[in-house]
Amino acid sequence: MRLLFPLVLTLVLVSGCLATPTPTPIAVFQYPATWTPAPTPTFTPRPPTATLVIQRTPGAAQTRDPNLRILPDTPRSRVGLWMDVSAQTPPVLEELIGRAQLIVTDNTAAFSPAPGATVFLATDTPSTASEALNPVFAGIVLTPTAATDIGAVRAAIAPKLLIANMSVTETLESELEPPIDGVRLEDFLTEPESPLSQMPNQARWLRDLDALAKLSSNPNLLVLTSTRLGTDAGDGSVDADQWLRFALGSFLLAANGTHSFFGMASALTPQTMDSSLYGLQIGSPLGGPFQQTGVYQRRFTQGLVLVNPTNEARAITLSRNYVDGFGTRYDSVKMEPHTGMILLETE
Repeated sequence: MRLLFPLVLTLVLVSGCLATPTPTPIAVFQYPATWTPAPTPTFTPRPPTATLVIQRTPGAAQTRDPNLRILPDTPRSRVGLWMDVSAQTPPVLEELIGRAQLIVTDNTAAFSPAPGATVFLATDTPSTASEALNPVFAGIVLTPTAATDIGAVRAAIAPKLLIANMSVTETLESELEPPIDGVRLEDFLTEPESPLSQMPNQARWLRDLDALAKLSSNPNLLVLTSTRLGTDAGDGSVDADQWLRFALGSFLLAANGTHSFFGMASALTPQTMDSSLYGLQIGSPLGGPFQQTGVYQRRFTQGLVLVNPTNEARAITLSRNYVDGFGTRYDSVKMEPHTGMILLETE
């Protein structure tokens, strides 16, 4: 017992010398006296007992950054459509002009753009840059040459946009940085002088889609694809309607972001361009494209895009039922060579 008391005393003294842990702070929220409690199954709160008043901080209004450039956005759930309008534009396409969200014009023709549409001035000479300062234009689409001072042109029209006409090969061989704000791909999938029956081989097709995917992944770049068909039908095995489905499907496989617009023109059958495909509510991409038995696919929130870029017919079973723009139901498809399909989810 005599030994127990000194031992207890020693333990008390030692414990008193140890640091006491700092307690974890507890956040305490104190509601004002006018606070109205949330409803419960047996209690309905009284009407609000206070009014929230927000006062604006005195001071001068913010001024717009003179270097701020705003890229046009594509519509939600639908294809972004751009169109080239000139004095040679066939009257049959007047309705399509009203549906395009972006218009490029050489200013030789009168037209009625849709409300909110973005209009660019097309020019081959930088000397017309001053004309782009007209409030109707959001910028210019320029075909640059080796002598063109791109930086000077962009500075002359600031803060409006400068879009450059370039081939797919040129975009793949160069790093596209400011001073350009966008690119119009002049030869997406075909050359204007090529006959309709001359479809791109798979290597050319993959090259063009890679270029589009790379460009459209840049959030600060506007991309316009240009698929222009000539007047030579070739052997007649391919028509403009097949070209439209193939080109539009290919565009949807590769396009990313919200600044990519699809454009197509057919001098042989311009009425084909006035298509219901542009209005399909396909939604947003759920991921990148993938390949199954030679058919490239990409899933969207409200649909599915299929493209067969090969020289052989391909059959594929779908993971679920889809319908086309006419309501025809599909659980499997057989795709002919160089064809595209845009399918929608069933309700």
